[in-house]
Amino acid sequence: MTNLSKELRHKLKEEFTLPGLMIDATQISEDGTIKSRFKTFDGHLIEGVLIPTASRYTACVSSQIGCSLSCKFCATGYMDRKRNLDFDEIYDQVVLINHQCEKNYSKKLSNIVFMGMVSHY
Repeated sequence: MTNLSKELRHKLKEEFTLPGLMIDATQISEDGTIKSRFKTFDGHLIEGVLIPTASRYTACVSSQIGCSLSCKFCATGYMDRKRNLDFDEIYDQVVLINHQCEKNYSKKLSNIVFMGMVSHY
């Protein structure tokens, strides 16, 4: 951001961060589904999935760290619910999964669905 003064750039660098999700691990299934484990800025792990079909490319993104339902078929169900994800963490999942979609299928995402349940506060 060279249009800002050096003093302001230094102050921004010292006082603000832009934490982003990082891909921690990726699995690709025989049907082309790509499951990614993301690491949040505070060290929590969440999952996102790219689900390709003949007519669409869907990102299934997490909305929470952990879950309170404990469904036996879901790995997240085995983790205690810690917190809801912030908007930027959800956005980062979509961006990263879209990159995977473009890289592996030369297409952009066409659908987004959410996993996770909203709890009472």
